[in-house]
Amino acid sequence: MKYHILGMAKSCLSIEKAGTSRNLELDILRLIYSIDKSQSDNVLAFILIYNKTIADRIDLWKNKYAFEKSDKLHVLCFDDLSPSTIIQIAEEKKANSNFSNSNSDFGKKTIEDELEKKVNKYLKDNFQYKSLSKDKKNFPVGINWDFYELIEIEST
Repeated sequence: MKYHILGMAKSCLSIEKAGTSRNLELDILRLIYSIDKSQSDNVLAFILIYNKTIADRIDLWKNKYAFEKSDKLHVLCFDDLSPSTIIQIAEEKKANSNFSNSNSDFGKKTIEDELEKKVNKYLKDNFQYKSLSKDKKNFPVGINWDFYELIEIEST
């Protein structure tokens, strides 16, 4: 059976800043839409966020939008990164907000790498599968995913 694996990596360390919560909620809606849109396809979606506080907010949104396929949306946390890495991401975000530095390469790459690592661990822990493609064009919704893979789950 083929599955589309979708992933978003969010580097926000808090959702208290103006606009951050709204943007994250829109990303959750994108994932919900993508799961619902693919009625004939199997989809697993992942979002990587900082901590349980943000995960709890995502649970509220899943209930708010009466998301019936919530078992297909997995929330992963990156709060297990080293403290020095978290500090470096926070400093990069602060510099970006002050317009003293518009480079977010470290945080983006770090969080996307962590997303890929955690999604691959989830898949290996739960399925026997083979990768068919990582071409994002295989999924019919035109969103630039931070992680995409088409896999075939081997029946046992």
